[in-house]
Amino acid sequence: MGFPTSSKSLNFAPRPGFGHVGTKCIVKANHFFAELPDKDLNQYDVTITPEVASRTVNRAIMAELVKLYKESDLGMRLPAYDGRKSLYTAGELPFAWREFTIKLIDEEDGINGPKREREYKVVIKFVARANMYHLGQFLAGKRADAPQEALQILDIVLRELSTKRY
Repeated sequence: MGFPTSSKSLNFAPRPGFGHVGTKCIVKANHFFAELPDKDLNQYDVTITPEVASRTVNRAIMAELVKLYKESDLGMRLPAYDGRKSLYTAGELPFAWREFTIKLIDEEDGINGPKREREYKVVIKFVARANMYHLGQFLAGKRADAPQEALQILDIVLRELSTKRY
């Protein structure tokens, strides 16, 4: 009998008698069905200049970028953005590094006078790729080691989808 290659490669204990003992009951769970993408997830670093402290403003900048460039420079990809430094896509963007110029009208300036347009430089740079095949094998019970990077990216993407504005 060989030893596992890592502490994460342990087999799960079998469940003898599953479904034969106990009382049937209805269990409600806070979950939903999700299909894994057939493409690997890609992580990109986002740098916005001048730096913005507000995640709301960052998301507005990224929403404008997606509106302007989804069909061209983003190759029809709809990214998930965490509002800070990371952007995720299913499948690669058609570049490893790109700089965009985005103009936004500052809504707060319009309260006491004319609205002012602000210009931001957005740099998107490829960081890493998470293999979805490994995750699919884990979920099917064919691998015992959980692909932590893919799970972390999916967690961020699912959290951000609930606040997505584009």
